[in-house]
Amino acid sequence: MYKGNIILIKKEKAMSKQMLLIILIISCSFLLKDGFKMAIPTTYFYLLYSLGFFSLRRTELIQLFVFLIPLSNGQLLYYLNVIFPIMLIIKNIEYIKIDRAMIIGFLLILWEAVHVLQNSFLGYSESIIKLIGFSLCVISVTISITNKNIRKNYQSIIYSWTIGFGSFCFILLVKYINYYGLGNFQEIVRRFGWIPKSLDISSTSLFINPNSLGKLVTLTVFCLITLLKYEKHRKLRMIFGILYFIIFGLMSGSRSSVLVFSLLFTFYIMESLLSFNKNKKTLLTVTIVSLIMVFFVTTYMNSTLDMISNRVENEDFSGLRFSIYNEYFDVLTQSGNIIFGYGMQNYNDKLGIKASSHNFFIEIISIWGIIGLIIVLFWFIMLYKSLDISKYVSIKNNTILHYLPLLGLFLYGQTGQFFISYYNTLPTLIIAFANISYMNSKITDQQKLRDYYS
Repeated sequence: MYKGNIILIKKEKAMSKQMLLIILIISCSFLLKDGFKMAIPTTYFYLLYSLGFFSLRRTELIQLFVFLIPLSNGQLLYYLNVIFPIMLIIKNIEYIKIDRAMIIGFLLILWEAVHVLQNSFLGYSESIIKLIGFSLCVISVTISITNKNIRKNYQSIIYSWTIGFGSFCFILLVKYINYYGLGNFQEIVRRFGWIPKSLDISSTSLFINPNSLGKLVTLTVFCLITLLKYEKHRKLRMIFGILYFIIFGLMSGSRSSVLVFSLLFTFYIMESLLSFNKNKKTLLTVTIVSLIMVFFVTTYMNSTLDMISNRVENEDFSGLRFSIYNEYFDVLTQSGNIIFGYGMQNYNDKLGIKASSHNFFIEIISIWGIIGLIIVLFWFIMLYKSLDISKYVSIKNNTILHYLPLLGLFLYGQTGQFFISYYNTLPTLIIAFANISYMNSKITDQQKLRDYYS
C-alpha cells in the first residue's frame, strides 16, 4: 500500500514532455528577443502563452503560470494574469469549491470595488480594468493555494518557478554582455536588474527592480534548500541552483536582500545544529558550499563587493524609509480615513505623498484602512489553514525550514510594496505555500512508513 503511494507521488512530480517543450520554446524566444536583439512581435508571445494554457493538462496550468511570471512584463504580464485564471477555472470547474479563503478573497475584492466606486464619485480617475485585473489575480492565487486537486504537484511547481526565474537572470545577463561586454557591464549597470537609459527597451523588455530581484533570490534559494533536504538524488543540481541564484542576488546590490537572507540562513543553520547528529552531512555540505562561494565572490566579484560595501557605508541603510513611514503615519492619524482607507489605485497621491509606503502594514492601512487590514489577515490565515498541515509537525520534527520562504516574503514586505504590485507579488505566495505543502507531504509520508514498519 505504502509502496504504491510512493510510486504514485514520484509519477506526479515529473513534468510532462509537452510542458518541458513549451518551457524550452518560450525561454529560447525570450533569449532571442531580449538577449540577442531579435525583433519578435508581442503577438507571437500571446500565441505561445495561449497555446500553452490551452494544450496542457489542468494540473500543469499552475506550473506554466509560475514559470512565466518572472519572464513577463507590461501587457504580457497583464495577459498572463487574465488567461491563467480563465483557463484555470474552465479546466478545473468541477474541482473548485467556494471555501472560507475564497469567500474572504471575494470580500477583499468587494472592499476594493467599494473604494473604486466611491473615488469615482469623488472625481478621481479610477480604472475598472485595474479592478478586474486585481480580482482575477486574487481569485487565481486563492484557488491555486487552497485547492488540493489542482496544486498537488508541489515539487513541479517549485521547479517551474526556478526554471523561469533562472532563465530570466540568464537572459538579462546575456543582454548586458551583448550591449556592454563581459568586463564592462557591472560598472555601467551597477545593480543587476536595472536597464540603463542607453538601451532601447519596450514595455515587454525583461528588467526588474534590484530589490525585487534580491527578494526573489531569497525565495528561490530557500525553496531549493527545502528540496535539497529530501531530494538527495538531485543534490548537485540543487547546490548548483543555490550558488547560481546567490550570485545574482549579490549583483543586485540589495541591502535588504543581504539582511533578510542572512537572517533566514542563520535560522537554517540553528535548526541544523539542533539536530546535529542527523544533519552532519548537511552541515558539511553547507560548509563546503559556503567556502566555494566565498572564494568565488572574493576572487571574481570584487566590484560587486565594493558596490555593496559603498551602499552600506555611504547611504542611509533604510533608504529614507523611516521618514516615509513618519509621513504616512502623520497623514493617516490626522485623517478620518484610517478606518476605511483610500483605495488601491494611486493611493499615495490621494494622501498627498510622493513616495509609496514601502511597508506591508502601512500600505494596507493606506489602501483599505483598519477594516482592510483585518480582511487581509483573515485571508492569509484561511490560506494557511487550507493546506491542512499536520498538527505540531514543526515541533515534532524540529524544523521551520519550510516556513522560511514565506517568512522572507513577509520581511521583505516591511520595506517594499506588496499589494500594489499584485501581478508580481501575489503569485510568489503560490511558491511559498507550495513549499510548506511539499515539506508537510514529505514528513507525512515518512511518518506513514515508520508506522507501517513499526
